[in-house]
Amino acid sequence: MKALYPYPYKLFPSDSLSDGVVFQVPCFCRQNCSSNICRKFYEENCNSIGIKQCPYGFAVEVLRLGNNTVVFSCLNVEIISDKKSVQKRLRDKDYLPRIPYDSYKQSKSSIRSLVEEASDFYQQESNFKITKASYDEKTEMLDDTFHELRKLNQQLKPAAERLILELDHFDGEDPSQIEYYTRQLHATSQLISIRLSTYDLSITSDFSVFEKKGPIAIYKKFDKVSKLLEVQANERHLKIIRKGESFRSCLANDLVELIPYLLLDNAIKYSMCYNTITVIFEEGLNHLIVIVKSLSQRPDKKEIPHLKERGFRSKNNSKEVGGKGLGLYLADLICINSDINMDITIGNNISEDFAGQKYSDFVVRLDFSNILLPTIQ
Repeated sequence: MKALYPYPYKLFPSDSLSDGVVFQVPCFCRQNCSSNICRKFYEENCNSIGIKQCPYGFAVEVLRLGNNTVVFSCLNVEIISDKKSVQKRLRDKDYLPRIPYDSYKQSKSSIRSLVEEASDFYQQESNFKITKASYDEKTEMLDDTFHELRKLNQQLKPAAERLILELDHFDGEDPSQIEYYTRQLHATSQLISIRLSTYDLSITSDFSVFEKKGPIAIYKKFDKVSKLLEVQANERHLKIIRKGESFRSCLANDLVELIPYLLLDNAIKYSMCYNTITVIFEEGLNHLIVIVKSLSQRPDKKEIPHLKERGFRSKNNSKEVGGKGLGLYLADLICINSDINMDITIGNNISEDFAGQKYSDFVVRLDFSNILLPTIQ
């Protein structure tokens, strides 16, 4: 089922472009609509009603039709499209004549009337597309989660087999190897549990089941996760170190335990190999500040305010690093729910790897309120 719009359209900024019944998506736009430039344009500019111009000169209009918002795209309309830029990108087989602005306005009036007369038809497609987009997103997240769980299972299985072997040959004298593999099994099972909790939160973003709050020893949580992620860090020749101490607890719900995992996992993923990730604790009488610092892939400074947005990834991130732009988003979501301020800054000194990828200090600062009396660690 397809809605009867004459122009190429989207039903929401992240939707794929659909052909109109009169004008089809130009070849250039069809090839580039998934590029970082186009995705970023729609994400940043198409959440509000009005006329925009895309980076390639085509006009785009976000308008309200019936009960839904629709994005008309790939428009070649006088006054609102850049004639030279559009003409340069059209091919012989594209049918996209330049439309007088008054004719375009008149067509919008006709479209509104059609949508009002067939509101059920248009509403059905909107509901279908939104449901499908949500399903596709959740399926992709589930695939990523299974991929990570399979990796963890690859660590779990040999450790369990080695533990059984050590137990079979244990003579009662030196239990060090048994203790080592027992701890490794425990650490891996903890990571599996944390990863599943992260998936649950990314799917629902529902805090209602975590309303109960209690004292959370922040230093202990970071210390625990640092040890759990040692294997993952070692794979990239990274070292996680902690500076300073803290004996304070934060009044929060259990989801706060995910913050160290989300921030350190993110740091490991984007850090330059053979470097150090530093977790700094600064504790005062009425405050606790935790800083996670790494030499990571450098975003543009103008991108920094968007790094905590769901699904946002810097255009400077290397393609080899997978991810859905959820780590910092989920961490900030938990912080907001727990009265924790999370601030992100980058350093001025730039390093490059052999592939020309730029890196700089990437600093995440957590400022905790609801600090309780010191607890014994």
